[in-house]
Amino acid sequence: MKRNSTTLFLESPGATTPLPWVDSAPDFSGFTEPTLSVLQQSWVAFLESGGELEVIADPVPSPPQPDWDGFLAEFLSPGNPVYNATATKVQASSFYTQEHWANMRIGIINPPIRNEQWLQACADFLVTLLETDNNPLTAEDKDNWVILAAAHHITLVL
Repeated sequence: MKRNSTTLFLESPGATTPLPWVDSAPDFSGFTEPTLSVLQQSWVAFLESGGELEVIADPVPSPPQPDWDGFLAEFLSPGNPVYNATATKVQASSFYTQEHWANMRIGIINPPIRNEQWLQACADFLVTLLETDNNPLTAEDKDNWVILAAAHHITLVL
């Protein structure tokens, strides 16, 4: 039989049943007869057999889904340093860079388009365009982009 910090996987005839593991013992309180008796007998039989519980790792929780609406709201909020620093550099750059920035903003507000790969590609290309125009994002600007994205469960590496 196996257990992690919260669950015992109790093997009984014909089934493996997850039970809460509380204070170093299975918690049968969620079960009624006849299931209760079968589970308790299986536990007692295991203990009498002298078998050892295999301790397994707790499951890793799924990462939270990206919060694109929260990202968008913060990105476009007045005074946002990410938006302001980037927009200022874009305004002083080439038409091509300005068009890319406009398209990038459209994509950020358009749910069918936006995803982490898309944002990464757009941000990477924007960084390249700004460098080509001699208006590069500073290390702080890039960090602010990454921090903003991470706050909304979006992975971005600049």
